[in-house]
Amino acid sequence: MATNGKGANGVHASAPEEDGEEFAIEPFDRGEAPCPDAPTNILELVASCHRMVAGAVGVPMDGTGDTLSLLDHYVTQARADLLVKPELQAVLEQSVGAYFGEIVRQLYGGYWRAEGEPSEWRVLLSSVYLAFNPVGVAREALVNDHVEGWHGHAKVEDAYEPFVKARLDALGDIDADEYFLPSSRWDALEVVVSVVKERMIHDEEAHGFFEADDYEDEEA
Repeated sequence: MATNGKGANGVHASAPEEDGEEFAIEPFDRGEAPCPDAPTNILELVASCHRMVAGAVGVPMDGTGDTLSLLDHYVTQARADLLVKPELQAVLEQSVGAYFGEIVRQLYGGYWRAEGEPSEWRVLLSSVYLAFNPVGVAREALVNDHVEGWHGHAKVEDAYEPFVKARLDALGDIDADEYFLPSSRWDALEVVVSVVKERMIHDEEAHGFFEADDYEDEEA
């Protein structure tokens, strides 16, 4: 399912006026959206994240968004640890990123591109057109700031960026200490996916699924 008008940057276009209807996020059912097995390196990193978080907070995560508060707690602790041992950042951001990316992918369907440098990794959704680098999400969570070149933001089609921006702006400000935490990024992604799906239905494009090759132009 090919798409057109994919931009290179995050949400930046002028937002359209909302129609005044209350926005509610419906429970997502990925249906038959493709979701092949994750690559071995990602599965190993996910397992590593499970071990690290369980060892640090004493409670296991369940592989869903419901226990991301545990990952938030771990990331908050790790921020302080990295000030003393910055050499741990690579393994932490890859493990946390793999875990976050995999639970997003399992919910919405999609594919991993996890070859080359971690800054080049991507999760590409199959139920809607949306790509992002989960390791970029994790890096920003660990340093509690934006990081250029790691593509942690959600990339959608240019045509849908104004609608996404308007909906996210309507949520209001988030506390600086919480903005980059995994649970906050999860909540934002939930809104983005819902808006994109809503617009696809409005534009009568909500048929079929996206393949990994549909993202080739964006990667190029």
